[in-house]
Amino acid sequence: MNTEPSMAQAGSGHGHSVGERLSRHKTSGVPVKPMIAILLVSLVVLQYQLWLGDRGLPEVHRLKVEVERRVEDNARLEAHNRRLAAEVHDLKEGLEAVEERARTDLGMIGRDETYYQLVGR
Repeated sequence: MNTEPSMAQAGSGHGHSVGERLSRHKTSGVPVKPMIAILLVSLVVLQYQLWLGDRGLPEVHRLKVEVERRVEDNARLEAHNRRLAAEVHDLKEGLEAVEERARTDLGMIGRDETYYQLVGR
C-alpha cells in the first residue's frame, strides 16, 4: 500500500487541490476578485508615489545631488578657513606679514626705503 500523498495532496497538506482551496475561499465569505482589484489599485498608487510623488525617487536623487554640492562647498570653505586662520596667526605673530599688508594694501613704505613711481605717457 502506498502511504505517500498524491500530487493534489502534497501542495496543500490537507488533501485539497488548488481549485478546491480557491472555491473554498469564495464560499467562506472572502471574495477573491474584489480583493485582487484592491491589491492592484494599491500597487498602482504605491508605484505612482514611488516614481512621481513628492517623496519619491526623483526627490531622493535631487537630495543626493544637493548633499554632494554641500559637501564640496564645505570642503572649499574649510580650506578657505584654514588659509584665514594661518593669516591671522601670521598677523598676530609675525612683523613681516604686517609690513607686507601695509605695503600692498595701504601703500606704505619703510623708513630706509625709497619709493619710485613711474608715470606712463
